Amino acid sequence: MISYKELKLLPNILTLSRIVFLPPLYMLFFLEHLKAFLLLYVIIGMTDMLDGVIARRLGMVTKTGQFLDSFADIFFNFSTAFFLIYRVPRITQEHITLIVILALLGIVYFIVAMVKFGHVHFIHTNLFRAAGVGIYLCFVLSFFVEPIMFTRVVIVLLIFSFIESILIYLIFGEVDADVRYIARLRRRTD
Repeated sequence: MISYKELKLLPNILTLSRIVFLPPLYMLFFLEHLKAFLLLYVIIGMTDMLDGVIARRLGMVTKTGQFLDSFADIFFNFSTAFFLIYRVPRITQEHITLIVILALLGIVYFIVAMVKFGHVHFIHTNLFRAAGVGIYLCFVLSFFVEPIMFTRVVIVLLIFSFIESILIYLIFGEVDADVRYIARLRRRTD
């Protein structure tokens, strides 16, 4: 699945940097070097936006890159959620029901993919993209205000993202990783 030749492409190097720089990010966080942490966090977050843009503009979109991007997104977004909940514990208290629903849908998402395809398959729908940006912004905002309401919106967006993706898997099977939304797939089959 992973082509070592494709790993050398600039977009894939940017994607890999998101994984490589997570351990130093955790170290800065727990040592409470918050200015350095926030700077590195913003830089890592920017790689998430740049890798795809560069890949599309330079014609370097690859299966390896799509897989790595999904893999890096999982680790970066889970880390962001951890940092956010650690910084603002009230988020968990205020959103426990939504968080449980989100966790259950995440489990269903992985089970459906494993049962239908025999492997985990990630898709980058517009809803997932918006939720990723929302998680990122929530965390950056947490350095200035308590983003309780904004976090609620992001969790609901993630819930709808998982529902849409599960429906895509059930109705259309394995689709291109860069599918934007379910309505586009419906038009193709009509």
